[in-house]
Amino acid sequence: IDYADCVTYNWERIDKQGPMTPENVRILNRFTGLLDEEWFLKTHVIIESEASGVVSAVYDACQTIKANDIDRLLPMLGWLEQAMAHLAGNCLALMFERSAEDGYKCEPDIFFHRFRPYISSWV
Repeated sequence: IDYADCVTYNWERIDKQGPMTPENVRILNRFTGLLDEEWFLKTHVIIESEASGVVSAVYDACQTIKANDIDRLLPMLGWLEQAMAHLAGNCLALMFERSAEDGYKCEPDIFFHRFRPYISSWV
């Protein structure tokens, strides 16, 4: 399987008007059936959603450079910095979140040895 199959096209928002949170994302198909896999996939759905501001900021900064509009470049880089801070602030904690009773929601050892080998686009 590849990333698009297991993340990009493999989820739905439970409450269509609700926020993009792990509690509001349903993974449609799990390959291994492990809860660690589900948390890994949900985390990446949220990261991609939150990263849209970064992609927009990079595109706008590139267009500004291409137009040689140096006066607009500094504000564009500020926007990029804000978008990156938003992404990191919202997603880093999510990536390492732990449950009170079980520890990591996506145990690194389980991820690397039981789920990752099936993702063909990673070498």
